[in-house]
Amino acid sequence: MRFELHIGVENDAFQGEDREAEIARILKKLARRLEQEGQTPEQAIRLFDANGNRVGFAVLTEPVAFTSTIGNPHKEDA
Repeated sequence: MRFELHIGVENDAFQGEDREAEIARILKKLARRLEQEGQTPEQAIRLFDANGNRVGFAVLTEPVAFTSTIGNPHKEDA
């Protein structure tokens, strides 16, 4: 399994010197939720900034299996 985390930092809550503090606030809130509730695979947890705007998500997923050799440097061309 893989845990994916995406946070967009383009809006007002992340401007100036508050960027790192806002990211930390979101991560702390996510950590508390994971400790208290856990996470169901494939069910995304929506992440919100201090202004209430949706800024990302966290999700537990199955790894993607590659079936094509196109763009895969580890497979030899036939």
